[in-house]
Amino acid sequence: MGAGDEDAETAAQQLTLMAAHYVRRQPAPPQPGTIRGTGGPTYPPLPIDTGIVDRMRRSIAQVTDYVQSHVPDAGDAPQNAAVYAWMVEATRHLDDKRRLAAEAIVYRQTLEHALAMGETEVVHAFLKRQPCPDCRCWASLTWVSGATRAVCINRRCVNEHGQAHSYPLAYLVHRHIRTRKQSPARHAT
Repeated sequence: MGAGDEDAETAAQQLTLMAAHYVRRQPAPPQPGTIRGTGGPTYPPLPIDTGIVDRMRRSIAQVTDYVQSHVPDAGDAPQNAAVYAWMVEATRHLDDKRRLAAEAIVYRQTLEHALAMGETEVVHAFLKRQPCPDCRCWASLTWVSGATRAVCINRRCVNEHGQAHSYPLAYLVHRHIRTRKQSPARHAT
């Protein structure tokens, strides 16, 4: 089993966790009542977190779109966590560049799922294993939730405006996947 397979399993597990913990399966029956002054019915809030449902749909759609754009005969995509295993299987025969792009989508979504569930420690652990792309310092990247970017905390690692360098998660994941795939080749010689 390769790293891409493990990443797909992790992403699938997190998507399943989001579905189980943030989307209630059985909607509560409406509780008829009246809104003061209107005489109209009132209902309890939705029994689901619609933001999580949207995130899950976007994640599945992104995986599906990528596979179908590169492997048109891949068949119908599962509309649940099995979409990641489907992607790994469907993209296995692609060239390295396209397969690495697929793996980067899965790995990024794994981290995004963790963030959506409030598990920022997963992203912090990932960032500690990445050097800053500009200053090359290890353990200098930290996640800034409000900015949805990783920021280098090395005070010397600043841009021409004196602001700390920052990086989107997708960029750091792409670098990580590329480096992870190059490492075995370096040690083979």
